[in-house]
Amino acid sequence: MSNRKLVSVQEIIGVDPIEGADRIEVARILGWRVVVGKDMHLKPGDRVAYFETDSLLPAYDPRYKAFQVLRTMKLRGVYSQGLIMRLDELGFRYTPPVGTDITTEANVLKYEEPLPMGGMQIGRFDAPCSKSDAPRLQTLTEYWGEIKTLKAVPTVKVDGTSTTLSMDERGQVHVYSRNWELDSMSSNMRLAKRFQLDKMLWPGMAVQFE
Repeated sequence: MSNRKLVSVQEIIGVDPIEGADRIEVARILGWRVVVGKDMHLKPGDRVAYFETDSLLPAYDPRYKAFQVLRTMKLRGVYSQGLIMRLDELGFRYTPPVGTDITTEANVLKYEEPLPMGGMQIGRFDAPCSKSDAPRLQTLTEYWGEIKTLKAVPTVKVDGTSTTLSMDERGQVHVYSRNWELDSMSSNMRLAKRFQLDKMLWPGMAVQFE
């Protein structure tokens, strides 16, 4: 499975009305539901540009009305997950195949939160490994048949903490959580030392855990 695509060409699966709404409706795309204007005249089978949540649409790009970070939102009691635009609105004169990654053509980046003031954050994530940014399950519809055959154990993520522990070439151990490098006195580092994970590393090595 490939890395997450922020903007890709996808096909409309269906369009559903929203009770009491005259100007908006819900388009189904992959495993997502997106509120769209009825003036788009979308119908099943149409190919469109689908923007996933966490996409950053730059304000200086005239194709977008304003600076915008896409988040899941609720409109008329219906959750909207992402954004749909017509391909010609992005300047395409042809229709790429379904699944084509057009993030670069759309001039979209993944939103990164600014470094918080205070706290345990001392810098941005720069470990010698990638952050866990796998494709969302709702995007993997073509793999659902295979996914349903896999054995899984449901768990509850209580505090939302992810940790990356790494050792640089000088032998110094660094700890990260989500997008940030943390202070050596953080609870993440204390937990790693409690289980002596910091002593199991060698230069250039990283380990990730929840």
